[in-house]
Amino acid sequence: MKKNKIFLLTEPCDNHFGIFSNAIQMAKNIKQARAYIIKFQHHILDEETLKKFTKSSNFKVDLYSFLKKYSLPTENCLKIKNI
Repeated sequence: MKKNKIFLLTEPCDNHFGIFSNAIQMAKNIKQARAYIIKFQHHILDEETLKKFTKSSNFKVDLYSFLKKYSLPTENCLKIKNI
């Protein structure tokens, strides 16, 4: 019988709300849970998101404003990579 490995992919998105220490803790928890891949999204807002986009019913602000406020800077994303 051949044993197959399970590769767990996690995507915490922007649930850190722009707080770098939250993102670090999430990454450490995910690593401890033995996930194989952690995917944090990095946004280049003006290239991927319209400033005047209708907000969804589950958000109090539009997507552009939310991502502008809560996205991590590139240098923080690179630091997470080395955890």
